[in-house]
Amino acid sequence: MRNAHTFWSRWTPRLGALLIIPALLVSACSLQGGNITTTGGNGQLTGACAGDHHATQTTTSGDLGSPVSGSTGTVPASQHIHLNIALNVNYDALSACIQSLHDPSSPNYGLTLSPQQIASSFAPSSSDVAKVTNYLTGFGLTVSQTYATDAALSVDGTAAQVEKAFNVQLLTTANGGYGPNQAPSLPSDIQGLISSITGLKTEGAAHCNIDNPKDGQNCGLIHHFAHFTVPKVAPRTAKVAQDNTDCTLDILGTPISGSIPSTPLLRAQDISNAYGLDNLYKAGYNGKGTSIGLVEFDTFLPSDLSNYERCVDKEVGATRGWKTFSDSRVQVVNVDVGSSDPAATSGPGAGEATLDFELAAGLTSSDTNLIDYYAPNNNNWEAEFQDILHKVASDKKVTVLSISYGDFERDLTPSYMASVNDTMKILAAEGISTFVASGDCAAYGAGQFGNRDVDFPASAPYAIAVGGTTLNTGGTVLTGGALQGRQDETTWVDDSANGKSACQNTWGSGGGVSVVPSFTMPSWQKGPGISNQYSTGARQLPDVSAAAINISFYYSAIPGTPLWLGVGGTSAAAPIWAAGTDIVNQALAAKGKPPIGGPQTIYQLANSSNYSSAFFDVTKGDNLFYKAGQGWDYPSGWGTPNFDKIVSALGG
Repeated sequence: MRNAHTFWSRWTPRLGALLIIPALLVSACSLQGGNITTTGGNGQLTGACAGDHHATQTTTSGDLGSPVSGSTGTVPASQHIHLNIALNVNYDALSACIQSLHDPSSPNYGLTLSPQQIASSFAPSSSDVAKVTNYLTGFGLTVSQTYATDAALSVDGTAAQVEKAFNVQLLTTANGGYGPNQAPSLPSDIQGLISSITGLKTEGAAHCNIDNPKDGQNCGLIHHFAHFTVPKVAPRTAKVAQDNTDCTLDILGTPISGSIPSTPLLRAQDISNAYGLDNLYKAGYNGKGTSIGLVEFDTFLPSDLSNYERCVDKEVGATRGWKTFSDSRVQVVNVDVGSSDPAATSGPGAGEATLDFELAAGLTSSDTNLIDYYAPNNNNWEAEFQDILHKVASDKKVTVLSISYGDFERDLTPSYMASVNDTMKILAAEGISTFVASGDCAAYGAGQFGNRDVDFPASAPYAIAVGGTTLNTGGTVLTGGALQGRQDETTWVDDSANGKSACQNTWGSGGGVSVVPSFTMPSWQKGPGISNQYSTGARQLPDVSAAAINISFYYSAIPGTPLWLGVGGTSAAAPIWAAGTDIVNQALAAKGKPPIGGPQTIYQLANSSNYSSAFFDVTKGDNLFYKAGQGWDYPSGWGTPNFDKIVSALGG
């Protein structure tokens, strides 16, 4: 996952007979920003999800890290090192449990696990966790974060302490990274309790940014999936005062030059109207009292979000009957943020966080909490990303998580990607849907035209990968952007990209086939279109899609001169799905139904008689290689959401 200054515009079920058994789904959800509790049936997990399913075999020593090559020197002994140490959770047993949660014939159907249940049934025992902790602290290392799941530890220390604890020497590399001179080794009773170590080596994530040469050599940073163009001259600003909100440019963009554009920018109200959220609003569901999680490696200005929200309220607040604006909607959860790191709200950043929060806020009420799981973007983002996912699982404050970041699969080690997917299994077991932008370089996710590749973590089997579309609502600037509803939708693609050598997050919807050895096609990934001439038996993406181009957002791109800009990227589509699913989950909870949870529900719904009503099947367009068609396809997955019909299909 690298950083490029273009947003994840680069970085789901037909229930064949959508079997809903009310007697097994007596669910009660508390969604007031605290922990989510869900029970079903008699409230007791059984079989695959209860009892002692701890790993009976400890891990081997083979995959705790590989040595670097081409070293340029040694890491200073006092240099700070941060690690995420994944413990030996029985993920095979957890996978079987998750399967039973989605099996209508199982007594566990519709239930979710708590962090404590994961710890007591699948993670190492508390005594084993203590054994690892005591070993690490014995070398002066600090266990800076533990998790309620007992699935990982976050560890900090100096290079000298790390070297002694893991029996390695840390070496620097030419690209600015570092790593061990040999695979780490520990006493067998400790090593057998550890499944992976992230952060001991940063050299593997130090691929430079080829996608957007204008950004310079952003080596080792995680990439966000969005793009926009800042005008060189802005004859008219979009500055907003609290008591005099100027929203006249939200449909046009800034600046106005020449003739008035005929195609308006898509605002939050256009998206909610097109994707069936307005009908849920009328039924009383707008996300009030719920929480949406967003993973961010980018900063933002709260004033940008506030002004965007005021414009939504000014234009459709009276129609909706409720407000989106609140000064306290965003709750920042700092993960691995040091004293010298920028604060989450310290500046406009690259625009990714601004886009994510504005879309999530514009589609939900002022009483919907937006939880910013924030870490600074640096060359240790791999460990930070794992820390964030484990923190989300440990907190269990959300039922949806939006991720607009990623990197090429080829840049990352297979063991790291498998470890992240394991962490996403924990989220799925807890009923948390993880929506990940699929990438913005069309079929060529690595950014080189002609080389087919996909982005991670969208490619993780337990992620719900979100591709992008071009949404036409039929409105025009001359009609004042009156809501027309969804008129047409095609894949998001820039056909003029043919022959270009470097992608700048503008080529279109990411999609294709994973090459990670452990990412075989999951059992639930089936249905019309899945098996095709390009299938290899591996995970295919995306799963779903949403609007990803021509999105209106308010952003202080020029210091002191905020602008209305049209943004693109699958990083817009991911928060659209997250916000809509949050409202769907609210409606389902009101009827005693469980949240959508992992990707299995998406595929169950897509393979049911409800597919044509719950999804808008996008059949036109391509992503520069794969073509869209009926059913599932590589540019758009199952298509875009009709959220109110998804609620109906799931019994809400």
